[in-house]
Amino acid sequence: MPSIWTLQTDLFFNINRPKGGTLLRDIFGQANAPTQSWVAADCFLARIFFLKPSVNFGTAADIAVLEAGDTMVLSGKNAAGTLLFSAIDWAPVTEGADDAAVTRYEGVVDLNTVPLLALFSGNTTQVTITGELEVRNAGNTRRLSCQFDLQILRQSYAGESAPNPATPLYPAPNELALITPANGTYRIKTNETGSYLQIKNATNGKFHTLFVTGDTGAETLAIGDGEA
Repeated sequence: MPSIWTLQTDLFFNINRPKGGTLLRDIFGQANAPTQSWVAADCFLARIFFLKPSVNFGTAADIAVLEAGDTMVLSGKNAAGTLLFSAIDWAPVTEGADDAAVTRYEGVVDLNTVPLLALFSGNTTQVTITGELEVRNAGNTRRLSCQFDLQILRQSYAGESAPNPATPLYPAPNELALITPANGTYRIKTNETGSYLQIKNATNGKFHTLFVTGDTGAETLAIGDGEA
């Protein structure tokens, strides 16, 4: 059984870098990805794939790889140009062999940084920043950058104590009397003439309707015929 800490975020970069299509939805490369939503203060494993989508729909994308000595950095900045986070250590992982080989790059993204958390000092619940993946060659004489919109959400839980329970809008189930309880000694019977309180006869198990009769000061309790 995998640990919760093995969960990861997969990022599929379109190396063709079309406008609005830097991130792809999956490894097949046939559709753009929705805007990424990450939570401030999270720290997680990211897996980066470089794809060159096919011009033929239904044909799998080609997997691109870094060259020897290439490095890359994944970062995020706000509109003011403040660096909010960066991840620079990436390790290649290849699965499969020959034409079936798929290479990805794994690294840890840490969103628990002072400048990023400072964005949520007020009542702000989410911010949209610019994410960027920059690849550099060994001599840092060539660069390739892919930018994308990245939504950062404020962490909801901040270690607060459990809230006090509120008074329920309705009585608790154990405070309610049922109209016809199972194995009960009473029941409320409703027919075309009205609703009646009936009491169970312990001798024969039938139910009798109760009536109050008589003038004021001379009331008596009358019992109707037994009913199944």
